[in-house]
Amino acid sequence: RVVGGAEATYGSHPWLVSLQKRGSHFCGGAIISDRWILTAAHCIPDRLADVRVVAGEFDQRRDDEEQQVFAVKTVSVHEKYHHAAPMTYDIALIEVDQHIRFGARVNPICLPFLDESVSPGTGCVLGGWGRIREKGRLPAVLREVQLDLVEPAKCKYVLQTVKPSHGSQRRGRPQPAVTVLCAGPESGGRDACQGDSGGPLACRTGSGHWVVLGITSWGKGCGRSWGNNSSRHPSRRGSPGVFTDVQLLLPWIKLQLREGRSEPQGPTPDKQQWQEKTPLQQEETLRRTRLIWGDPPLVPQLYTRVCLYEMCLSVRLCVCVRCQTGCGAVVLVKDPTVVHSPRFPQFYSHDCAVRWVIYAPIDHVVKLDFETFDMEESDTCLYDSLAILGDVEGTEEIAVLCGTSVPPPVLSYHSLMVLHFSSDSSVARQGFRAAVTFISHAGTHCLDLRINPLTDISLYFHSA
Repeated sequence: RVVGGAEATYGSHPWLVSLQKRGSHFCGGAIISDRWILTAAHCIPDRLADVRVVAGEFDQRRDDEEQQVFAVKTVSVHEKYHHAAPMTYDIALIEVDQHIRFGARVNPICLPFLDESVSPGTGCVLGGWGRIREKGRLPAVLREVQLDLVEPAKCKYVLQTVKPSHGSQRRGRPQPAVTVLCAGPESGGRDACQGDSGGPLACRTGSGHWVVLGITSWGKGCGRSWGNNSSRHPSRRGSPGVFTDVQLLLPWIKLQLREGRSEPQGPTPDKQQWQEKTPLQQEETLRRTRLIWGDPPLVPQLYTRVCLYEMCLSVRLCVCVRCQTGCGAVVLVKDPTVVHSPRFPQFYSHDCAVRWVIYAPIDHVVKLDFETFDMEESDTCLYDSLAILGDVEGTEEIAVLCGTSVPPPVLSYHSLMVLHFSSDSSVARQGFRAAVTFISHAGTHCLDLRINPLTDISLYFHSA
C-alpha cells in the first residue's frame, strides 16, 4: 500500500517480489537468498498450490526483462504468530521450487546485524504494488515511498491508541510482545496500504548497504495522520506504517534458514554444486553472494546475498566485507601480500571478526609465514584466536592459533586457505602479521614445516 509515493524505476528494488494468486498480486516479499523469500505471516494463504512468487516484476501488465516465476516449495511461519489485532511475530519464510537467477534487476537484500544501529528519523524506502490511497486502486507499475523511522517509544504509544479496548481482554492476561517498528510522518500522507503487506522496509546503513529492517505488517488506515489520535473517534484514528522488526527476529530467521538447508539423507544440491566449483568459480560465487556463518568454526550454511564493492565481497549478518581490513570484513586475496589483525601494530578491538579468503594459482598451495604473533592465550584458544581453514565451508580445519609464540609456517591443503580472526569482549593484544605467498605442489616436499596440513593434522597452537 504505497500512499503518497511515486512510480519506481525498473530495477530500483531488485530484492522485491510479487506474491500472486491466479495472476493477481496480493502481497510482497524480499529475496534474501537464491531460494528464500522473507514476507509477512498473514500473507501465507491456506492453499499454497495457487501461489506464485514473481521476481524481477515491475509492470504487471507485461512480462518484464528479468522476470522469473516460481512455485512455493515450503513455508515457515513463526510459531508465535498472532493474527488478531495487534498482530505480533508477523513473519514467514517462503522457499521457492527453483534457484533464483540473480542479475542487474534481481538481487537479494542484506539482513541487518543484530547490534546494527539505525537511528530514528532515518529515511527508509518501501516499494510495492499496493493501493495508492485508502480504498483506492491497485497500480500496475511498481511504486515507492520514503518513510522515516519513528522513535520506538512514540511508536509504542501511538499503537496503544489504536489497539482494541483493554476491556475486551481478561484481567491478568500478559500484554502481547512488541515485535514491530513504525515508520511514516506524523502528519500522514505517506504510507503503505493494502497490497504492500510482506514487502521489505529497506534502510541504508552507515556503510552504504541496503538492509531489510522491517516487513510490512499492518496499519490503521492508509496515510492517515496520527499525532492527535486521542482527540478522535477510534474509527477515525490513524497510525504510522507498522512493520515486523527483522532485527528482533533475526535469530529465528537464521534458525529457519539453517534447518531448511539441512538434509539428513546427504548434502543439499547447493552444497554439492559449491563443492563441484573450481576455486575461481567459488570466488565468483562469493562475490555474487552473501554467506550466513554459523557459530565457530563459522561454517557458511547458506550461499546468499550480494553486497558487492567492486572486487570486495560484502557479507552480512555475522561479518561484513569491506575493501580494507577492519572488524567485520571479509577480504579476498589473490596475490602475494601481507595480512594482519585489525589496527596492527596497535591492539585489536574487542568483539572483532575478520576473514581472509586466499586463492593460490592452479597447482599451487598457500603458504603463511608469521612475522609477529601476540593474542590472548587460553585452553583450546577459546577466547581470541586465528583459525586457519582449508575450505570456505570450514570443514577442513588446519590449525587454531593463540598465545604469544610465533607459529611456524602453515601450508594449505590445496589452492585455497581461509583465515578467521576473532576476539572476545575482554583481553586485547597486538595481534598478528603474516606474509602470504604461493608455492607449487612440487616444492612442498622440500619444506620443513612444523604445522603441515598435508599430514592432515588439526591442532591448537598456543604458547607453553
